[in-house]
Amino acid sequence: MRRFSEDMRAISSDLARSPLFASIRPGKRKLKDELLPSPDGVSIHYRGEQLDQADCDVFMQLIHEARGQVVGPHSPIRINRADLLVQTGRDVGGRNYQWLAASLSRLRDCRLTIENKRHRLETSLILKILTDKAEGTFEVLFDPDIVKMFLGNEYTLVEWKKRKMFSKRVDLAKWLHAFTSSHARGRQRWKIATLLTLCGYASPLRKFREALTEALGELARLDIITGVSFYENDTKVRWVRL
Repeated sequence: MRRFSEDMRAISSDLARSPLFASIRPGKRKLKDELLPSPDGVSIHYRGEQLDQADCDVFMQLIHEARGQVVGPHSPIRINRADLLVQTGRDVGGRNYQWLAASLSRLRDCRLTIENKRHRLETSLILKILTDKAEGTFEVLFDPDIVKMFLGNEYTLVEWKKRKMFSKRVDLAKWLHAFTSSHARGRQRWKIATLLTLCGYASPLRKFREALTEALGELARLDIITGVSFYENDTKVRWVRL
């Protein structure tokens, strides 16, 4: 897998523009077996327990740990459990170890089919987990075809330090951070209803607009975007990605 800068994390652009890692509240997960909303030219079918932005943190950190290494069914990526918790902004402790184990299980147990103009991939986000309780480490096996999601211009780089600095509407802000980072710098314009669908937000449009306003405010506070404005009777929003 190719190397990325130490202060960045990578995610497939197709995944960043979908509700695979949804903006959902704790305790609101559902079992899914459906075709997810996704950009034109991309088809994503997901089966498994719903994933959220905290699961996305784990997945991106695992990808980061794998950079520069051979990835495949016989090439495990060895990771320290405590380090992974710290890297994803969580305290080291029994409850968070339990949470991490559950997150890894969700990433392993899901079934994902992604099809775009170049590839059709059917896989799980991770294939296997071997935990060494005595050493406090685990080994993760990736499907080698996952690498194809991080070739050419098919991936998005996210500023990791800023991702961990959101304090309001954190899940939605994280999703928006990856989403806006997956598009070119400069002005971006979106229908609010489109953003609601793509991020997997479950509440009505009126409540989503309130949440969106706060989440975009977080991105503006951290100098990720600027010039946020709603227009056309608050049905659309625009901003400038810095």
